[in-house]
Amino acid sequence: GSARHKVNDLQGAIKAYKEAIRIVALLDESQVDHQMLSMLHYLLGSAVSSQEDHKCRPTPCAQEAARLVRRALDINHANAEAVEALAGMRTDENVTEAAQALAAELYLDYEAEMERVSLNGVQYRVPELIRGALEGVR
Repeated sequence: GSARHKVNDLQGAIKAYKEAIRIVALLDESQVDHQMLSMLHYLLGSAVSSQEDHKCRPTPCAQEAARLVRRALDINHANAEAVEALAGMRTDENVTEAAQALAAELYLDYEAEMERVSLNGVQYRVPELIRGALEGVR
């Protein structure tokens, strides 16, 4: 899919991404690499967003792309490319106002989730350590 996308064969890229997603859906859940599945949905959304709207009827391409990017984030909240894509959709003039509002809401939700996950991942303990140090001074 990526090779076709790079040479602007959007239909070929979309077909390849959809086929890869279909194959993953056949796997046992224990075999699924969720990071990769999330990336496939993001890449599919990226290819769809690059198309002209008449190729996405009845749903505008921008809205279909937003749906796919949201799916990517549902699968993996830490997909930075998908978070960035949603942020871009917030300001894209081709995205309807309703879709922009939804993208903004989702972006803020995922931003907060990513911050929580990131802080938990590095076990951010500075406030706790400072509080402990100050209690020892009293």
